[in-house]
Amino acid sequence: MAAVNTSCLIGSNSFLPRAAGRVGRFRIPLDGSPFGELDTTLDPEEHGRGINMCSINPAYLGKRYRYAYACGARRPCNFPNTLTKIALAEKTAKNWHEEGAVPSEPFFVARPGATDEDDGQ
Repeated sequence: MAAVNTSCLIGSNSFLPRAAGRVGRFRIPLDGSPFGELDTTLDPEEHGRGINMCSINPAYLGKRYRYAYACGARRPCNFPNTLTKIALAEKTAKNWHEEGAVPSEPFFVARPGATDEDDGQ
């Protein structure tokens, strides 16, 4: 079946204390089928239960990709204060946090001449 794969964030207000933003992969069928498939990709405990503003390496738009980047919330705060790299295939996350820092939406910038998907900043 031909399909488009995309990562998405499920659940609005993911920075509210009781809400848990979830990372999932949604497959959109291109054959006219009325239903896609949604798989939860990452346990919310991996990213601190708050996540928003997901992006990927722009060279992989419309292609199969392994990594996504997002802002997360290191608890107990309720606003984005971490940057998170999500390894979708491994179902793991790396979180960067610096006390007092408030990052903005992540944008991936590839290193000139990069050949690996996550080779850049």
